[in-house]
Amino acid sequence: MGRGVATLSHATGVVYDDISWMGLIQRAVCEKCSEPYYEDETTECCDIPLVFAEYYNEDHQDWDWYVEGITDKFTTKYPSLTTTDSWDGNEVHIILENDLCEIAISDYCSLCSISIRPKENEYGHTGLADRFCRYVDIWMNEHISTLNRVGGFSDGTSCYEKKT
Repeated sequence: MGRGVATLSHATGVVYDDISWMGLIQRAVCEKCSEPYYEDETTECCDIPLVFAEYYNEDHQDWDWYVEGITDKFTTKYPSLTTTDSWDGNEVHIILENDLCEIAISDYCSLCSISIRPKENEYGHTGLADRFCRYVDIWMNEHISTLNRVGGFSDGTSCYEKKT
């Protein structure tokens, strides 16, 4: 069975972002002296041209910066949102909440999902929570989403297209 990026259970809004740029660095190693060079430092060493290739940066700092940037965008637009650190299952990290909603982030391969769901109280969803989530979903589609989900297969795999 295939799989895709996870989202909040009972999410009323989901957007997708391409994070394929994350964690990749350009690096070259001189064949003679084994000195490492990074992009934009130089183009040759020991009188031979350097050949740069992409390597995965394993310190996960890019992901932390990305989540921090997403959090800043939301809290600037919606000051009532506060940071939180909880989980919806094993793969969906709830990063923001207020009295009306929860906002979560998840990644898989080079795809990120950001989803929102209204909070329930003892009476169920309130109309205010549902309306707030719809407004935030519209904003997420305009300011965060770079991909549209165009469909899925029976094995769970999904297809996406870049937004124009």
